[in-house]
Amino acid sequence: MSVSVLLIPAAIAAVAAVNAAIDNKAKNHETNKADEVESVPQVQVRTRMKDLDLLQAALADTQAEVTQAAENSIEAAWTDATAVFDRDAEGIWQVHFSGEDVDRQRAAEIVQAIDDAYARRVQQAVVRRLRERAHTAGLELASETVEEDQSVTMVLNVRR
Repeated sequence: MSVSVLLIPAAIAAVAAVNAAIDNKAKNHETNKADEVESVPQVQVRTRMKDLDLLQAALADTQAEVTQAAENSIEAAWTDATAVFDRDAEGIWQVHFSGEDVDRQRAAEIVQAIDDAYARRVQQAVVRRLRERAHTAGLELASETVEEDQSVTMVLNVRR
């Protein structure tokens, strides 16, 4: 089975709402047999995934092997699924999942895992930049705490 997912850029991603965003209409695609038509479920998800390098790192964090990567295309494989990511001119990623047991639920789980990993990667990049640039803005890192939910609280003091 296969599932296609449209990842629509948004300021705040709500991948947890995947099930509410499922398009109940299946899109038909022709298969290799002329008379046979396979129904491919479609899912649309708002996402924050814009940075290609962070996306590749997030895929690796989900135990995916990135088998091919270009500016607007990525191919990744997990033990039970494969995915082809294609980005259009507007920056919207379309992902086509395939694998024996890949259905809407499994595609949603994979997208959720990728989105979570991407969010962690973005957070790491922001925290790293804050640490690096604090002194140039006249700030000093007083404390940093990583919470149970992996959020980071940084207290910065103004240097005098």
